[in-house]
Amino acid sequence: MQDKISQFLFTAHNQYKTAVKPLLSSVKWLADAVIEINGLFIDSKVYLRSHLISIVANDSKDGLVNNVFDSSTGALGVPFENQLPESLIQTEEPTGLLKYLEQLKDGKL
Repeated sequence: MQDKISQFLFTAHNQYKTAVKPLLSSVKWLADAVIEINGLFIDSKVYLRSHLISIVANDSKDGLVNNVFDSSTGALGVPFENQLPESLIQTEEPTGLLKYLEQLKDGKL
């Protein structure tokens, strides 16, 4: 997790030329917080009573979602979680996400 967060922070810093460079010492604490928050969410079992949709980075091309957040990092990996590739939400009308949600509402998924 620390490697992925480091990649994300430093890639974003280099890409967007942010004024403040991320501190390497903060990565451990941030990784610990992400793991704790995700664990608390999973322990709450909210995903059993709702539809959990995770939008993950495209496998082959760059997009709006940073490539660090692939299907293994950008998703929780719990039952009933729907992982959608970013390319699905970047389509023309109706958007892929809206179309997916309509199918979900109509019970087709």
